[in-house]
Amino acid sequence: MQDLQREIVAALTRLWQEHRGQTIGLGIGLFVGVCILLFGFWHILFIACCGALGLYIGGRVQAGETVLADWVEYLHQRWQHFRRGY
Repeated sequence: MQDLQREIVAALTRLWQEHRGQTIGLGIGLFVGVCILLFGFWHILFIACCGALGLYIGGRVQAGETVLADWVEYLHQRWQHFRRGY
């Protein structure tokens, strides 16, 4: 049993060292596939879109931009425009 465990660990280590990108891609693909089977395509797509939006906003905030304040100001201006009836 110990020999089998060592062989598996050695094979996984070699796979990780020699094919890191493919290993990550395989892991992500398997994870997404299982999530789609468990939760459904549209739920996973919605979660992915929310994650992408969060990643975008987080990147803008990290770059020092005032994303949220600009967005709130834009919505406020649109609301005022809507209330005036134009």
